[in-house]
Amino acid sequence: MNELTNFYEKLSGCDFIALTPINEGRFYCRFYLNGLYLDRMFITDVSLQEELLLLSVDDEMIDEDSITRLKNKYAKLVTATDGEGAFESAESNQ
Repeated sequence: MNELTNFYEKLSGCDFIALTPINEGRFYCRFYLNGLYLDRMFITDVSLQEELLLLSVDDEMIDEDSITRLKNKYAKLVTATDGEGAFESAESNQ
């Protein structure tokens, strides 16, 4: 499964994300719903990392409003491209 598809599947069930930079080029991302831990994954895609950092509050938390924006954006891209090339499409649409 590609990283975008995996990310979107986890994103679609959460209302809060916590990010932890592991090293350059790799983040640890934890997904929560109503304060309860749901799942986790490593993020290595640079475009996704940059977007998550822009949306993060206090450097490592992404709130419900930002998650709603991510869900709306990536739902269309994942469906249209099945994850392949979605970040390139997202960048050109902005």
